[in-house]
Amino acid sequence: MYLYNITFAADAAIERELTEWLAGVFIAESTAGPDALMQRPALLRVTGRGEPGTVSLAVHMYAESAGDIELWYADHGSRLFADAMARWGERAVFFPTTLEVLA
Repeated sequence: MYLYNITFAADAAIERELTEWLAGVFIAESTAGPDALMQRPALLRVTGRGEPGTVSLAVHMYAESAGDIELWYADHGSRLFADAMARWGERAVFFPTTLEVLA
């Protein structure tokens, strides 16, 4: 099992719009259908001290294999990340991380 985490660091002024897009578009499209490669999504706020005027959000999704994540990226992820870049440019940057679940 693998956990795919994407952390978004954004201008606080776009927090609501970004949160709505992550829940309504990013997660919805990534996990749609009975054969979806990504499962059990969660949208989280990163707490702690960040840069003033910024917010950090994270999306977690699980996949059975690293190969499933690669397929998801080819089918959905690359398009969704391009959409985020087109919408917000440098006002929202993201950092994906693939983690293997050990226990």
